[in-house]
Amino acid sequence: MTLVDLHPRVVGIDVEAVRPIEAGQLAEGYFSSDEYQELALLSARARELRFFDAWTLKEAYAKAIGDGLHLPLNATSFRLAGNAIDALFPDGSPSAACALFAAGEQYRLAVAAIAAAGEARPILKNGNAAGSPKLQPIACHRDLRLEGFDG
Repeated sequence: MTLVDLHPRVVGIDVEAVRPIEAGQLAEGYFSSDEYQELALLSARARELRFFDAWTLKEAYAKAIGDGLHLPLNATSFRLAGNAIDALFPDGSPSAACALFAAGEQYRLAVAAIAAAGEARPILKNGNAAGSPKLQPIACHRDLRLEGFDG
């Protein structure tokens, strides 16, 4: 995967293994109320997947702005609507164009790209190395363009 027109863009990336967890309990402290309510409506497996979708997006964003887990994760909210990502960022924090991918059934990967005002729309190109898991797009923010991905 390659981010085109990188300079002076700031990028955060996170990868998580999807595994059995108590998604509802963990989400209660780290997710926005909207995200938490959305999780409550899902089946157990869908809840786990959605938890890791949101978690990887939150961590990628926190890395992009340089706050790591010091950012109150419940102040940032990601909503998946079809194949689009709607995001709400804390007051005073920069916005980011984000994308979410599945790498097989067991992994989620998120990218958050922060651009200065007036910069060109970032492009994320598929450039997987031979033998690496194929990235399947799940959702993408309207300000980030994907090229060369299936789906």
